[in-house]
Amino acid sequence: MLAAALWCLNHAYVGMIEHDARVYSLLVWHWLSPEAYARDPFFLFGSQDRYSLFTPLYGSLAAAIGLPKAALAVSALGGGLWVAAAAVAARGLLDDRRWQAFAILCCAIASFNYSPNGNTFVLNEAFPTARSIAFPLGALALGLAMRQRFRLALVLAVASCALHPLLGIWPLLVIVAQRMSERRLVLAGTAALALIVMLTAGLHAAGVGALQRLDPAWESIIRHSSIDIFVGPLGTARINATLAWLSLLLWAARFSAESAGRWFRLGAVVGAGGFLLAQLASYVYPMTLVIQAQPWRAMWVPVFLGCFALAAILAAAWRSGRRVWWAIGGLLAVVVADWLGYILFAGWVVSRSALSARVAAIGLRIDAQAGRFAWLLLAGLLLAVLPGYVQDLSMLGNRLAQSAQSGIPVLDGLLLAGGFGVGAMLWAGLLTSRLPLPALLALSASLLVFALYHWDQRLEKYRAWEQLRDSPRPPMFAGTIRPGDVVLWPGPSPQRVWLELGTANYASSDQVIGGVFSREKTFEMLRRRQRLAVASLAASWPLSAADEILLLDRYRRLTGEALDATGNLHQSYKRPVTLTGPGMLYACQDPALDWVVSDRILPQNVLAPVPATGQPGLWLYSCIELRAVSPAPALSSQSHPEKPEKGTRR
Repeated sequence: MLAAALWCLNHAYVGMIEHDARVYSLLVWHWLSPEAYARDPFFLFGSQDRYSLFTPLYGSLAAAIGLPKAALAVSALGGGLWVAAAAVAARGLLDDRRWQAFAILCCAIASFNYSPNGNTFVLNEAFPTARSIAFPLGALALGLAMRQRFRLALVLAVASCALHPLLGIWPLLVIVAQRMSERRLVLAGTAALALIVMLTAGLHAAGVGALQRLDPAWESIIRHSSIDIFVGPLGTARINATLAWLSLLLWAARFSAESAGRWFRLGAVVGAGGFLLAQLASYVYPMTLVIQAQPWRAMWVPVFLGCFALAAILAAAWRSGRRVWWAIGGLLAVVVADWLGYILFAGWVVSRSALSARVAAIGLRIDAQAGRFAWLLLAGLLLAVLPGYVQDLSMLGNRLAQSAQSGIPVLDGLLLAGGFGVGAMLWAGLLTSRLPLPALLALSASLLVFALYHWDQRLEKYRAWEQLRDSPRPPMFAGTIRPGDVVLWPGPSPQRVWLELGTANYASSDQVIGGVFSREKTFEMLRRRQRLAVASLAASWPLSAADEILLLDRYRRLTGEALDATGNLHQSYKRPVTLTGPGMLYACQDPALDWVVSDRILPQNVLAPVPATGQPGLWLYSCIELRAVSPAPALSSQSHPEKPEKGTRR
């Protein structure tokens, strides 16, 4: 109950429109009404959810209880499964109940990042996506395998893989590898690698698209538009953070029993293998299939196991007779955090070499000569790091939902936000060893009720949008826009077209997501963005091909956007588009566009604006009507800078 309460407090529910949740909401809307969204660029060339069972399951739940309630249920289920997975894994890896509690609470509180850029993807997301369920199912599978429940673990790992193949495959691989001896594992790995190389070479020679290198233009767009797919520019990957997680597992394996140590080692090997494969694919040979598989996602396994590895190391330190030196080492780790990964890994390598005995002898000599000064050194380090730690606690406390804050950020950061693990450890030590069970239950239950009451932190405008489908209201443009039409509604909120109008959107930042799975989609979105760039500056209509080129060049100079194969296609769509009157007519000449919604009357003398019903300040223009009276000319070559060939639609 305490872990669930702290999970809710540190991972407030933000709804079905926040971050990637809006993409999964779109997938559900398409699953429920495929004809309404068939012409949306996200689905024109196939979407990646065809390889996942999540959309049918999520969609079925949404059909039964409504999407807002389904989104809430998925998020809550993910949190509950995550806490359960942490509890099962803790009992499989740790013996002492105090350190089990520490690891469980750390897993519940933290949102550790596992992506190469250190920004995009974290564990413990509090909004509904396939990851929300795939992560805890995979973690629970690992925990059950640690408890010798192999068959059930295998079923859950396969289920995780079915919901999100790019995530679920890694715990499945760890579980299968754990059942093999070291010798068989090496032989199987070598044989698999040789087979993969031979098959890859043969199929590559045969011209199989998935094993070919991404073509240069497509590769350039994806490389410039995403810092995840290609692990960032060369030299920018978080090597220190990656080594820190891997080294933490390797050190924990040395201080743990063999049964637990093997899990730590396997987690480190799988994470390192996935990360290295991603590096090779990014900078040596960007094979289409490997780039699409995004093997760097394997790092989520060592990140999940990291809390238990830390607990194992702290337990070993607690059992040792030199706790003061362990404490000094921990404080020094905080001081050298920017180099911690390199230091931990180098120390582990030395500990495995012939130098380990000499280093140990030096350590004993230091302990004998300077042991009496250790407490002074510890006190000095505490004074040095305490101001920064207090500031970090305040920042953690301020990140909590405002309604859940006590008004003392430092206290909130320590007790409710985990205090970087220290707070969680204090909770565990206090509540499991000091309080009687009735008092512990009462406190945990009270905190859980408080946390559940404050869990829902959706923005009010998101709440209003989520209720649109279930609330009776007159159509915004009655008798005009039909499900299946394509609408351009300039602005940063594409969900307005998907949700309020219930039909396909012309172009948005969200529709760029998944471009690595479809070359056609990538270049179609580039074409549409170029067309909107011209439409935002056009002062006359119609435009010649030369006019389009001049306006596009002018847009590039004004905004700094490349809008070609060297530009950031995803970021460019986040810039709100303001159409001119002639620009709207120019945009409407695209046969892919049926309607334009505007928050102002656009000056032009061709199309009459239609006011929205019950929505003052919104106007509708019919591109269908324009093309009926003024047939669209052939789209210029500038609109198709890279004529897409038939490519993979994975």
